[in-house]
Amino acid sequence: MRFGAGGWLPDNRSLIFNRLQKLAEGAPQTELYQKSRVFIHVLGTNADDDKAIFGYDVNPNIKMETTPLPFAFVPIGSKYVFALINSGVSPNSEYYVTTVDKLSQTPIPWRQIASLDDEISNTDIHGDDLYLSTYKGAPRFKVIHVNLVQPDLAKAETVFPTSEGVVTFFGTANDALYVQTLDAGVGTLWRVDYKGGSPQKIKLPYAGTAFIGWTDQLTDGLLFGLTSWTRSTAYFAFDPKTQGASDVGLVPPIPIDMSGIESTSVKAKSYDGTMIPLVILYKRGLKRDGSNPTLLNGYGS
Repeated sequence: MRFGAGGWLPDNRSLIFNRLQKLAEGAPQTELYQKSRVFIHVLGTNADDDKAIFGYDVNPNIKMETTPLPFAFVPIGSKYVFALINSGVSPNSEYYVTTVDKLSQTPIPWRQIASLDDEISNTDIHGDDLYLSTYKGAPRFKVIHVNLVQPDLAKAETVFPTSEGVVTFFGTANDALYVQTLDAGVGTLWRVDYKGGSPQKIKLPYAGTAFIGWTDQLTDGLLFGLTSWTRSTAYFAFDPKTQGASDVGLVPPIPIDMSGIESTSVKAKSYDGTMIPLVILYKRGLKRDGSNPTLLNGYGS
């Protein structure tokens, strides 16, 4: 094993995981990461007897090259098993689906949901409803929805349209879809009700950049992290009924007093007109009149 720790099946004793090939004696080490496959392992059994369920030369109906990496997972509370093929660095993957009860079949009846032409970067599920983030025709990404009974991406519904912020992550909860966007270095969280309506911006406990920590389709709300220039990173539980968030105390605060420091986020126009995000940190109450010594640190990537 090399990539990730695998994922449990609903029986709580079977594990699916990506497994590298065992090289023959004298084989070039450069072949170690080629032709990998996904196996299913049952606790207490010999790993040499594990069954390959997805990947290179496993299913005659799925042609896979030697270098891409296959993975499979089962979302919590779901009957579906998802598999994907990725280059290892691209946001774009091929996606396939079957059900847990069909993993014992040979060959396993995998059904393709998305090809590389669909430019899908991530998925999550709520019942039979599948949500996918795509950058096809949307450089900042958007979130679309299909039903797994007939998953036709050509007829997908857009549930979170492209905007100024880049969709960096999303997750399904019992009550709603939660989306994370990034604009000028600031992470914002949105709630999208399954019943419809416009995305609602989640009010944060204080100014900072937020990121989704955990959601699952059996639980209401979400766990999210919040970072700030003047506060320690903290984790909060968002309650959709009260629209409030409470610190769950997962991370103790760093014992440094930053109460005398203020921060503000702005955008400054570059020489070519591009608006560049800029964070200004200064002593609380300081007049920003251009007369104060300033240390400017710039970074581009």
